[in-house]
Amino acid sequence: MKILVLYRELADYMVNCLNQAQGTFHFTVIHYPVHAEAPFQFNWKADIIHHEKNSSVLKNLDLKEYNAVLISGWADKEYMALIKDYAGIKILMFDTPWENQFRQFIGSFYFRLKLKNRFNFAFVPGDSQKKMASKIGFSSSHIRTGLYTASDEIEAVAEKDYSTKTLWCVSRYVPQKNLHFLWTCFLKSKGIALGWKLHCAGTGIEWDQRVLNDNIIHHGFLQPKELNSELNKATAFVLPSTFEPWGVVVHECAKKALPLILSTSIHSHFQFLCEGENGYSFNPKNESDLIQALNGLFEKSEAQLAQMGNVSSEKSKEISVKNWINNLTYFLTSGNVRN
Repeated sequence: MKILVLYRELADYMVNCLNQAQGTFHFTVIHYPVHAEAPFQFNWKADIIHHEKNSSVLKNLDLKEYNAVLISGWADKEYMALIKDYAGIKILMFDTPWENQFRQFIGSFYFRLKLKNRFNFAFVPGDSQKKMASKIGFSSSHIRTGLYTASDEIEAVAEKDYSTKTLWCVSRYVPQKNLHFLWTCFLKSKGIALGWKLHCAGTGIEWDQRVLNDNIIHHGFLQPKELNSELNKATAFVLPSTFEPWGVVVHECAKKALPLILSTSIHSHFQFLCEGENGYSFNPKNESDLIQALNGLFEKSEAQLAQMGNVSSEKSKEISVKNWINNLTYFLTSGNVRN
Protein backbone atom coordinates (compact mmCIF):
# COMPACT_ATOMS: atom_id res chain seq x y z
CA MET A 1 0.00 0.00 0.00
CA LYS A 2 1.17 3.51 -0.83
CA ILE A 3 0.87 6.07 1.97
CA LEU A 4 1.35 9.81 1.79
CA VAL A 5 2.65 11.38 5.01
CA LEU A 6 2.02 15.10 5.47
CA TYR A 7 4.11 16.05 8.48
CA ARG A 8 5.12 19.20 10.24
CA GLU A 9 8.30 19.04 12.38
CA LEU A 10 9.83 15.59 12.04
CA ALA A 11 11.91 13.94 14.74
CA ASP A 12 14.20 10.93 14.51
CA TYR A 13 11.74 8.63 16.29
CA MET A 14 9.09 9.18 13.60
CA VAL A 15 11.61 8.63 10.80
CA ASN A 16 12.58 5.41 12.58
CA CYS A 17 8.97 4.18 12.53
CA LEU A 18 8.63 5.01 8.84
CA ASN A 19 11.91 3.25 8.05
CA GLN A 20 10.85 0.12 9.92
CA ALA A 21 7.43 0.05 8.24
CA GLN A 22 8.80 0.67 4.74
CA GLY A 23 8.41 -2.53 2.76
CA THR A 24 5.16 -3.42 4.51
CA PHE A 25 4.02 -0.02 3.22
CA HIS A 26 5.50 2.44 0.74
CA PHE A 27 5.83 6.00 2.00
CA THR A 28 6.09 9.42 0.41
CA VAL A 29 6.85 11.99 3.12
CA ILE A 30 6.38 15.76 2.94
CA HIS A 31 7.72 17.63 5.98
CA TYR A 32 8.73 21.03 7.31
CA PRO A 33 12.43 22.03 7.29
CA VAL A 34 14.43 20.66 10.22
CA HIS A 35 14.05 22.93 13.26
CA ALA A 36 17.20 24.73 14.41
CA GLU A 37 16.50 23.78 18.04
CA ALA A 38 16.40 20.07 17.14
CA PRO A 39 18.84 19.68 14.23
CA PHE A 40 18.39 15.97 13.62
CA GLN A 41 20.37 14.34 10.83
CA PHE A 42 17.86 11.84 9.47
CA ASN A 43 18.94 8.49 8.07
CA TRP A 44 16.16 7.69 5.60
CA LYS A 45 15.69 4.24 4.15
CA ALA A 46 16.75 4.47 0.53
CA ASP A 47 13.34 3.76 -1.03
CA ILE A 48 11.34 6.27 1.03
CA ILE A 49 10.49 9.33 -1.06
CA HIS A 50 10.82 12.47 1.07
CA HIS A 51 10.68 16.20 0.38
CA GLU A 52 10.72 19.39 2.38
CA LYS A 53 7.34 21.09 2.05
CA ASN A 54 6.94 23.75 -0.62
CA SER A 55 4.16 24.84 -2.98
CA SER A 56 5.69 23.06 -5.98
CA VAL A 57 5.89 19.71 -4.20
CA LEU A 58 2.29 19.94 -3.03
CA LYS A 59 1.05 21.04 -6.47
CA ASN A 60 2.64 18.02 -8.15
CA LEU A 61 1.14 15.44 -5.79
CA ASP A 62 -1.48 13.12 -7.28
CA LEU A 63 -3.43 11.84 -4.28
CA LYS A 64 -5.15 9.19 -6.39
CA GLU A 65 -1.86 7.28 -6.29
CA TYR A 66 -2.15 6.72 -2.53
CA ASN A 67 -4.25 4.31 -0.50
CA ALA A 68 -4.07 6.49 2.61
CA VAL A 69 -2.85 9.81 3.95
CA LEU A 70 -1.28 10.36 7.37
CA ILE A 71 -1.46 14.02 8.40
CA SER A 72 0.06 15.60 11.51
CA GLY A 73 -2.46 17.91 13.11
CA TRP A 74 -5.01 20.20 11.51
CA ALA A 75 -3.23 23.57 11.72
CA ASP A 76 -1.54 23.52 8.30
CA LYS A 77 -4.07 25.05 5.90
CA GLU A 78 -2.32 23.74 2.78
CA TYR A 79 -2.34 20.18 4.08
CA MET A 80 -5.99 20.49 5.07
CA ALA A 81 -6.96 21.87 1.66
CA LEU A 82 -5.06 19.07 -0.04
CA ILE A 83 -6.99 16.28 1.68
CA LYS A 84 -10.40 17.96 1.63
CA ASP A 85 -11.74 15.98 -1.34
CA TYR A 86 -9.44 12.97 -1.05
CA ALA A 87 -11.48 9.74 -1.16
CA GLY A 88 -8.96 7.37 0.48
CA ILE A 89 -8.29 6.62 4.14
CA LYS A 90 -7.29 9.73 6.11
CA ILE A 91 -5.53 9.29 9.46
CA LEU A 92 -5.11 12.27 11.78
CA MET A 93 -1.98 12.26 13.96
CA PHE A 94 -1.75 14.68 16.90
CA ASP A 95 -0.37 14.99 20.42
CA THR A 96 -2.65 17.66 21.92
CA PRO A 97 -3.88 16.40 25.32
CA TRP A 98 -7.35 17.01 26.69
CA GLU A 99 -7.03 19.35 29.69
CA ASN A 100 -10.64 20.46 30.31
CA GLN A 101 -9.94 24.01 29.21
CA PHE A 102 -12.72 26.28 27.95
CA ARG A 103 -10.95 26.92 24.65
CA GLN A 104 -10.81 23.15 24.09
CA PHE A 105 -14.57 22.82 24.51
CA ILE A 106 -15.04 25.56 21.91
CA GLY A 107 -12.37 24.05 19.65
CA SER A 108 -13.84 20.55 19.87
CA PHE A 109 -17.26 21.88 18.81
CA TYR A 110 -15.69 23.65 15.83
CA PHE A 111 -13.72 20.55 14.84
CA ARG A 112 -16.78 18.32 14.91
CA LEU A 113 -18.71 20.84 12.84
CA LYS A 114 -16.09 21.79 10.25
CA LEU A 115 -13.24 19.26 10.12
CA LYS A 116 -14.20 15.85 11.50
CA ASN A 117 -15.63 14.64 8.18
CA ARG A 118 -12.18 14.97 6.61
CA PHE A 119 -10.75 12.14 8.73
CA ASN A 120 -11.45 8.46 9.30
CA PHE A 121 -9.10 7.64 12.18
CA ALA A 122 -7.03 9.28 14.93
CA PHE A 123 -3.51 8.08 15.81
CA VAL A 124 -2.29 9.58 19.10
CA PRO A 125 0.46 9.00 21.72
CA GLY A 126 -1.49 8.14 24.88
CA ASP A 127 -4.64 8.33 26.99
CA SER A 128 -4.69 12.14 27.35
CA GLN A 129 -4.75 12.47 23.57
CA LYS A 130 -7.20 9.59 23.23
CA LYS A 131 -9.63 11.58 25.36
CA MET A 132 -9.06 14.58 23.08
CA ALA A 133 -9.78 12.42 20.02
CA SER A 134 -13.02 11.28 21.61
CA LYS A 135 -14.02 14.87 22.41
CA ILE A 136 -13.52 15.96 18.79
CA GLY A 137 -15.71 13.19 17.44
CA PHE A 138 -13.78 9.96 16.94
CA SER A 139 -15.33 6.75 18.26
CA SER A 140 -13.14 4.47 20.41
CA SER A 141 -12.78 1.92 17.59
CA HIS A 142 -11.32 4.64 15.38
CA ILE A 143 -8.62 5.75 17.83
CA ARG A 144 -5.27 4.06 18.44
CA THR A 145 -2.52 5.05 20.87
CA GLY A 146 1.23 4.53 20.48
CA LEU A 147 1.93 7.22 17.86
CA TYR A 148 5.26 8.18 19.44
CA THR A 149 7.79 5.52 20.32
CA ALA A 150 11.47 5.60 21.23
CA SER A 151 13.81 5.21 18.28
CA ASP A 152 15.63 1.92 17.76
CA GLU A 153 18.84 3.98 17.92
CA ILE A 154 18.18 4.31 21.66
CA GLU A 155 19.03 0.75 22.67
CA ALA A 156 17.87 -1.05 25.79
CA VAL A 157 20.65 -1.98 28.21
CA ALA A 158 21.31 -5.51 29.43
CA GLU A 159 23.35 -4.46 32.49
CA LYS A 160 23.62 -1.02 34.06
CA ASP A 161 26.00 0.64 36.49
CA TYR A 162 24.12 2.83 38.97
CA SER A 163 27.25 4.09 40.75
CA THR A 164 27.98 6.95 38.35
CA LYS A 165 25.71 9.47 40.16
CA THR A 166 24.86 11.29 36.95
CA LEU A 167 21.41 12.85 36.56
CA TRP A 168 20.50 13.60 32.92
CA CYS A 169 18.07 16.04 31.35
CA VAL A 170 17.53 15.94 27.56
CA SER A 171 15.58 18.98 26.44
CA ARG A 172 15.52 22.02 24.21
CA TYR A 173 16.78 25.17 25.92
CA VAL A 174 13.48 27.06 25.65
CA PRO A 175 11.23 28.61 28.33
CA GLN A 176 8.58 25.86 28.51
CA LYS A 177 11.26 23.26 29.29
CA ASN A 178 11.83 25.06 32.60
CA LEU A 179 15.57 24.42 32.75
CA HIS A 180 16.45 27.42 34.95
CA PHE A 181 14.02 26.04 37.52
CA LEU A 182 15.81 22.67 37.35
CA TRP A 183 19.27 24.20 37.68
CA THR A 184 18.19 26.25 40.69
CA CYS A 185 16.61 23.25 42.43
CA PHE A 186 19.58 20.98 41.71
CA LEU A 187 21.99 23.48 43.27
CA LYS A 188 19.74 23.72 46.35
CA SER A 189 19.38 19.93 46.70
CA LYS A 190 21.64 17.42 48.46
CA GLY A 191 22.96 16.25 45.09
CA ILE A 192 26.33 18.01 45.03
CA ALA A 193 27.11 17.07 48.65
CA LEU A 194 26.35 13.44 47.80
CA GLY A 195 28.54 13.48 44.69
CA TRP A 196 25.93 13.86 41.95
CA LYS A 197 26.30 15.88 38.75
CA LEU A 198 23.60 17.15 36.40
CA HIS A 199 24.13 16.61 32.66
CA CYS A 200 21.98 18.55 30.18
CA ALA A 201 21.74 17.84 26.44
CA GLY A 202 20.03 20.19 24.02
CA THR A 203 20.13 23.64 22.48
CA GLY A 204 17.80 26.56 21.91
CA ILE A 205 17.21 30.25 22.49
CA GLU A 206 18.16 30.03 26.19
CA TRP A 207 21.55 28.42 25.56
CA ASP A 208 23.44 31.66 26.22
CA GLN A 209 21.56 32.06 29.53
CA ARG A 210 22.52 28.61 30.84
CA VAL A 211 23.80 28.35 34.40
CA LEU A 212 27.56 27.78 34.47
CA ASN A 213 28.63 25.57 37.36
CA ASP A 214 31.20 22.80 37.71
CA ASN A 215 28.43 20.40 38.76
CA ILE A 216 26.18 21.14 35.75
CA ILE A 217 27.51 19.90 32.40
CA HIS A 218 26.00 21.28 29.17
CA HIS A 219 26.53 18.94 26.19
CA GLY A 220 24.68 20.84 23.47
CA PHE A 221 22.49 18.94 21.02
CA LEU A 222 23.33 15.24 20.68
CA GLN A 223 22.38 13.12 17.70
CA PRO A 224 20.57 9.87 18.66
CA LYS A 225 23.68 7.67 18.43
CA GLU A 226 25.63 10.08 20.63
CA LEU A 227 22.76 10.28 23.10
CA ASN A 228 22.47 6.51 23.16
CA SER A 229 26.11 6.21 24.21
CA GLU A 230 25.86 8.91 26.88
CA LEU A 231 22.67 7.51 28.42
CA ASN A 232 24.36 4.13 28.85
CA LYS A 233 26.43 5.85 31.55
CA ALA A 234 23.54 7.78 33.14
CA THR A 235 22.09 6.97 36.56
CA ALA A 236 18.71 8.73 36.38
CA PHE A 237 16.64 11.16 34.31
CA VAL A 238 14.79 14.39 35.08
CA LEU A 239 12.47 16.57 32.96
CA PRO A 240 10.97 19.76 34.47
CA SER A 241 8.73 21.01 31.59
CA THR A 242 5.80 23.31 32.32
CA PHE A 243 4.10 21.97 29.17
CA GLU A 244 4.88 18.71 27.39
CA PRO A 245 2.11 17.13 25.27
CA TRP A 246 3.97 13.81 25.39
CA GLY A 247 7.76 13.62 25.76
CA VAL A 248 9.35 10.75 23.79
CA VAL A 249 12.60 11.27 25.69
CA VAL A 250 10.85 9.83 28.75
CA HIS A 251 10.29 6.60 26.83
CA GLU A 252 13.90 6.63 25.68
CA CYS A 253 15.19 7.00 29.23
CA ALA A 254 12.82 4.36 30.57
CA LYS A 255 14.22 2.08 27.87
CA LYS A 256 17.68 2.83 29.33
CA ALA A 257 16.43 1.55 32.72
CA LEU A 258 16.69 4.96 34.38
CA PRO A 259 14.72 6.09 37.43
CA LEU A 260 12.53 9.05 36.39
CA ILE A 261 11.87 12.45 37.98
CA LEU A 262 9.07 14.03 35.92
CA SER A 263 6.96 17.16 35.98
CA THR A 264 3.23 16.51 36.28
CA SER A 265 2.84 18.58 33.08
CA ILE A 266 4.54 15.84 31.05
CA HIS A 267 1.77 13.66 29.69
CA SER A 268 3.94 10.61 29.08
CA HIS A 269 4.44 10.41 32.85
CA PHE A 270 1.02 8.73 33.00
CA GLN A 271 2.41 5.98 30.76
CA PHE A 272 5.92 5.44 32.12
CA LEU A 273 6.04 6.62 35.75
CA CYS A 274 4.83 4.49 38.65
CA GLU A 275 4.97 6.91 41.58
CA GLY A 276 7.50 5.76 44.16
CA GLU A 277 8.36 2.61 42.20
CA ASN A 278 10.53 3.97 39.38
CA GLY A 279 10.63 7.64 40.30
CA TYR A 280 8.68 10.68 41.40
CA SER A 281 6.50 13.39 39.90
CA PHE A 282 6.55 17.05 40.96
CA ASN A 283 4.82 20.38 40.44
CA PRO A 284 6.99 22.26 37.89
CA LYS A 285 6.28 25.57 39.63
CA ASN A 286 7.11 24.47 43.17
CA GLU A 287 10.81 24.42 44.11
CA SER A 288 10.37 22.46 47.31
CA ASP A 289 8.42 19.79 45.42
CA LEU A 290 11.26 19.18 42.95
CA ILE A 291 13.97 19.43 45.61
CA GLN A 292 12.16 16.80 47.67
CA ALA A 293 11.90 14.51 44.63
CA LEU A 294 15.59 15.00 43.81
CA ASN A 295 16.68 14.34 47.39
CA GLY A 296 14.55 11.21 47.47
CA LEU A 297 16.44 9.96 44.43
CA PHE A 298 19.90 11.05 45.62
CA GLU A 299 19.50 9.22 48.94
CA LYS A 300 18.72 5.87 47.28
CA SER A 301 21.27 3.04 47.37
CA GLU A 302 22.61 1.54 44.14
CA ALA A 303 20.44 -1.52 44.71
CA GLN A 304 17.34 0.65 45.12
CA LEU A 305 18.20 2.63 41.99
CA ALA A 306 18.63 -0.64 40.09
CA GLN A 307 15.20 -1.82 41.26
CA MET A 308 13.66 1.46 40.09
CA GLY A 309 15.46 1.14 36.76
CA ASN A 310 14.05 -2.34 36.25
CA VAL A 311 10.51 -0.98 36.61
CA SER A 312 11.29 1.74 34.03
CA SER A 313 12.67 -0.87 31.65
CA GLU A 314 9.51 -2.99 31.91
CA LYS A 315 7.26 0.05 31.41
CA SER A 316 9.20 1.01 28.27
CA LYS A 317 8.13 -2.24 26.58
CA GLU A 318 4.46 -1.19 26.55
CA ILE A 319 5.00 0.95 23.41
CA SER A 320 7.14 -0.14 20.45
CA VAL A 321 7.71 0.27 16.72
CA LYS A 322 6.05 -3.13 16.24
CA ASN A 323 2.90 -1.76 17.89
CA TRP A 324 3.13 1.33 15.67
CA ILE A 325 3.15 -0.82 12.53
CA ASN A 326 0.28 -2.97 13.86
CA ASN A 327 -1.81 0.16 14.48
CA LEU A 328 -1.18 1.44 10.97
CA THR A 329 -2.15 -1.97 9.59
CA TYR A 330 -5.39 -1.78 11.58
CA PHE A 331 -6.27 1.58 10.06
CA LEU A 332 -5.66 0.35 6.53
CA THR A 333 -7.47 -2.96 6.85
CA SER A 334 -10.43 -1.97 9.03
CA GLY A 335 -13.73 -2.85 7.39
CA ASN A 336 -15.45 0.26 8.77
CA VAL A 337 -13.54 3.43 8.00
CA ARG A 338 -16.38 5.72 9.01
CA ASN A 339 -17.76 6.31 12.51
